[in-house]
Amino acid sequence: MIQEMIKIPEARIGLVIGEGGKVKKELQKSFGAKLVINKDGTIEISSEEGLNVYKLKKAVEGITRGLSLDIVLSLCDDAYNLEVINLTDVVGKNKNAINRYKSRLIGTGGRIKKIIEKKTDTDIALHGHKIAILGKYEDVENAKSAIELILQGNDFKTVFTVLDNKLIDR
Repeated sequence: MIQEMIKIPEARIGLVIGEGGKVKKELQKSFGAKLVINKDGTIEISSEEGLNVYKLKKAVEGITRGLSLDIVLSLCDDAYNLEVINLTDVVGKNKNAINRYKSRLIGTGGRIKKIIEKKTDTDIALHGHKIAILGKYEDVENAKSAIELILQGNDFKTVFTVLDNKLIDR
């Protein structure tokens, strides 16, 4: 039996359990692993298969970052991955700086985030100081590159030109 423990914010436990345990049951069924969720936010994930534990861990992380159950279930497919960018690693722990960069990534009415999602065929969620990107491996890398360029202060036109060039080179 392979086991792994993760810790999520207590305020996000309800998202992983879902109404009447629906989300937890679907995650366990879809990923072939068991979830034990404790009140302090620690989650025990176990399965006979290590890959199932890994995938379910990624799915839980995606849900706690704001991705829906339907979206994280795509992680059942080996072609999909979840990448999380920690903004504190990039901009430090200053809450004003984190909020400024998050606003820049989202854009007015969510425009910038939607453009990146559409161009890269990914789903992106921002929660707290973390950004979750879910999609096929290469698509996630392209979205991550675009986000990193924005975090480095590049203007949007440059970011989208670089992204378009990467997509043409596929």
